[in-house]
Amino acid sequence: MRIDHIGYAVKDIEKAQKAMGVLGYEFEPVIRDEARNIFISFGKMSGGGIRLSLWRLLVKSPLLTVICRR
Repeated sequence: MRIDHIGYAVKDIEKAQKAMGVLGYEFEPVIRDEARNIFISFGKMSGGGIRLSLWRLLVKSPLLTVICRR
């Protein structure tokens, strides 16, 4: 099995980027994904490893219903 990335739903992407930056992650700019109604940023460690994605869900994101069911 190959893991591409691990996603985290966060309230504040910039704050999460700073916190994960302390661990060595470097992030791409934040973009808006219109299809899923989220803001997203991908990050990776300079030495490799698993990539992270940080999501800030907007009120009507279809992903919000999936997360709330768990």
